[in-house]
Order: sequence, then C-alpha cells, then structure tokens
Amino acid sequence: MKNARPVAAGIRTVNFPEIPEERLPNGLSILTIEDRRFPIVSVQVAFPVGRVNNPDDNLSLLQLAVESVKEGTESRNAQTIADQMDYWSIHYSGELFMESTLHSIRVLEKHLEQGLEILSDFLMRPVFPEEELEKTRERWASLLQAQRSQSDFLANERAYLACFDGHPYSKNTIPIEHLRQASRERLLENYARNFTPSGAIVLFAGAIRHKDSVRLVRRFFGDWSSSPGGRMDYSAAASQPKRIVLVERPSSVQSRILIAMRAMAVSDPGMIPFRLANQVLGGSASARLFLKLREEKGYTYGAYSRLKTYRQDGLTMAGAGVRSDVTGEAVDDILREFNRMAGELPSDEEVARSQSEILGALIRQMETPSAIGALELRRRLFGLPVDYYRTLPAAVQQVTPEAVRTISQGIFGENQPAIIVVGDRKAVEKQLRHLGEIEVFDARGKRVSTRSE
Repeated sequence: MKNARPVAAGIRTVNFPEIPEERLPNGLSILTIEDRRFPIVSVQVAFPVGRVNNPDDNLSLLQLAVESVKEGTESRNAQTIADQMDYWSIHYSGELFMESTLHSIRVLEKHLEQGLEILSDFLMRPVFPEEELEKTRERWASLLQAQRSQSDFLANERAYLACFDGHPYSKNTIPIEHLRQASRERLLENYARNFTPSGAIVLFAGAIRHKDSVRLVRRFFGDWSSSPGGRMDYSAAASQPKRIVLVERPSSVQSRILIAMRAMAVSDPGMIPFRLANQVLGGSASARLFLKLREEKGYTYGAYSRLKTYRQDGLTMAGAGVRSDVTGEAVDDILREFNRMAGELPSDEEVARSQSEILGALIRQMETPSAIGALELRRRLFGLPVDYYRTLPAAVQQVTPEAVRTISQGIFGENQPAIIVVGDRKAVEKQLRHLGEIEVFDARGKRVSTRSE
C-alpha cells in the first residue's frame, strides 16, 4: 500500500450546492441551503465587521458588544432572554473574528419563528445594561489574565504585533485596561455604527425552503434601518524588518517557538499553491517540520505550520514547544526548512500527499448543511469566486512541485521572519544571539530590554 494512489487524488470537483439569494432593500442578503433530513434549522448572521473595526484607543469595544448583545434589549432583560432560549431549546453562539462577526442559532424547525424573534431583537435592539456589562468585563478580565500565562497566546500576540506593526491586523489581542475604560455609551455608539444590515448576510441551513427564509427575514429583520456598514478599506501592511523577540517566562523548562512571515491575501492567485507549500512544510505529522524536529531530533512532541489569511494580507507561522536547552537549535532547524522550501523542489510524493490532505479536509468541512453554510459565508466575506469550492479540487491537483517552489521563493525567500520565543531568558537568550538583536518583553507585553546582556 506504500505506493497507493492517495484517496482524494481522483476528485476533480465537489458537489457544492447552488444557493439561492435575495437581498432586502436595507442591504441584508438572504441565503438558504435546504436539507430536510432532520427537523432542525441553523441560522447564521454574518457581518463584515471584526477586530479591525475597533478604534485604536480601545480594542475591547466590539468584543464586549458581541459578548453582551444578548444580555438585554429594549423589551427583554438578560434573565428573560435566557429563560426563553432555554424554553424553546435555542442554541446560540456569537464570535468576533479579525474581519467578520458571526451570530448563529440552532433550533427545531417548529420553534424557528421564536428563535428568529429573539435573535432579531437582540441584534437590532441591544441596550447593554450596565450591570450585565460589568459581568462581561470581569469575565473577560479573568480570561485575559489566564491567557497571559499561556505561551501560545504570548507568542501569537508578539507575532501579530511584529508582522503587522501599525496596521489594523495587529489588533489581535485586548489590553486589559481597555476593558475597564469601555463605557456603555461607547459600546452603544460603536455597535450602532458597525453592525447594520448593509452588507450583512442571513444564511439558513436545514429544514426550510428559500421562500420561507425570505418571508421570515422580511418579517423579523425587514424594518432594520440601513446605514453605511462597518466594512473597512485598508491597504496591505508595510513590509517589516527581521525581528527577534524573547518573551520572558522565568523558570520555564520549555520554550515556545513561533516563526512568522507575511504571506498573501486569501484571494491572491498564489494562495492555492501556497496552501500546498504549507502542507509540505508543516501541515501534518507527515510534513517536514514534524519529521525533522520530532522524528529525527526528538526536540518536541509536535511541530507544525499554519496559515492565517485575510482580505488584504496574511501570515505563515511555524512553531513548536521544545526543551529550553535546544531552543536555538530548533529555531535554526525551522529557518533551514524555510530555506529548503524556497530552494528545493518538493518530491512528487510530498505534493500528492499534501493534495490529498487538503481535499480530504475540504470534504470533511462539507458534512452538514450548516458547515457548508459556513464555507459559503467565508467565500462571500472574502470575495472569492462563485465557483471557488467547485473548482478547488481541480485547482489543487494542478499544482506542481515547480509551482510550490516558485511560490515558496516569493514568501520564504524574500520576506523577513519574526522569530518569537517564549521561555526562560537565562536559559535561552545566549542561544538566540547569533540571530541578531533581541527584543525582550515580559508576559504583560512590557518591553524589558532591546539588547542582549
């Protein structure tokens, strides 16, 4: 079976459904994926608004708004909303991403109208009661304090700040003091300005016909007044120099390494071959980083790479948790693998395996109507072509080893890395000195030193 053709190798297209659409006069789009196998409907409301929309002087406002939106409306208090959602078995979630926000409910078909009535009420008429807002502040303050004890969080924070210095994409974490400064009045102001029906999407998936979706949205969201939405226009970030950043965690026996480089926007024509490049480099336990740092060197339990892609730019990030005494060697090994990607052709076997893994992941993402809906929302919010998912299998399988090397040369061969290490300064700083000037921060994000001692 060693030379067997990968399972996904013969897939040339996927049966991605045609999704009917209608747009209301207020700019709200309505989509439906009908599937009557189960008497359940999911409703996803997506806005082209995310962390980038926070004002520079307070990065907590939209996170607090998304967390608190269901804690009180003009006609319901938090307890009433919770009781009604429990009575009708309405499962709700809300999440703020870099460039989008998603509110969703999942409910039995027979209770859909009750679910939509509550959802529309707190999306259109939130009041952010001060008592409930203070609870959210306290909850998030505890969460942020806990995150600052996690090496993954600290490394990720410094990577975004190093690679996107001064750009909206650097707004990836919340300073805890911003929570205390976030007033109810500013929440109301920023929510009203950013979360409007213009450019928003309501997607139904499950036991519902499109004409019924349209009828229900007209009923519950039709009087939502339109105004210019919160979608921001901004250019790609400026190029950044090489950075070596050490986040000090005294007495830590492990180092968290994260090496980040600027990549490309999600809609860039080079993204598909670069996805293959990422898969070859560190997308699985069969990839180069894992084989080098774990299987050959025994430095770590796992070493991987990943992509973070946005409308105007993106990051490629590779890392591992390693013993403190091999931190410098592990950093050097990762950088050498970057250079290999830029300088050497991947083998046919590596490319075929990576193609199979990417297509297998796509198929698994299409297992339910709501999961297909999430893919469609992502396509629309990022401005990808209408036939993106149908043509993706063929596009992935057309990528050659030469194309992988060419795109890798443009990223790994030309961009400067941000090398982030979270660990015990006394144990690892000397191991990093050969890389260049080291910037040192503490776990609160405060600069400790800009040069090695």
